[in-house]
Amino acid sequence: MIRWMKSSKVTSRRVVIVTLITIAALLLFNGTRPALQSDALSAFNSWYEAAAPTLDSGSDATLANRKLTLKVRISSAAGTPASEWILPTHNLGNVDDRSRTIRVLQLIHESQLFGLKPVRDPLEGGSHLSIAISDGEQHFDTVIKADEVEGDIRIQNLIKLLEVFSTEPAVPTIDPTRL
Repeated sequence: MIRWMKSSKVTSRRVVIVTLITIAALLLFNGTRPALQSDALSAFNSWYEAAAPTLDSGSDATLANRKLTLKVRISSAAGTPASEWILPTHNLGNVDDRSRTIRVLQLIHESQLFGLKPVRDPLEGGSHLSIAISDGEQHFDTVIKADEVEGDIRIQNLIKLLEVFSTEPAVPTIDPTRL
């Protein structure tokens, strides 16, 4: 009987110590884990969720005065010219400009570009994608390595869409009304 009491005291002390060590380890582990979303992605998502309905349903006159600018630039290796797109081309009061800007912002939101690890100091002549969005007091900037751009189909779709938006519609050589 005495032996049983001594073993239960030792066992209970071990259990308490092991439990405390386990709790401390879990707290330490959870405290050192990074957030699931970066601060930049979180801020952009909050802004986008508030701005998207306004852009979709706002009046032409109100949106024409909105100071929203979206700039996407692809810097290639030395010797090749960089590609750059700035939206809206005129202002958000223009229906085509607004729809294009909304679509590009939607693709940026879906691809979570602001959640990717940014390039700290982009080298001049290096290959990277830079995105800058400005809406009044809100500013979002990121620079992404070319390797990540090439490996992500969502970013490739964004670039392809910008290329399509930048080409002028084909002008027919023959006037269809004269046929």
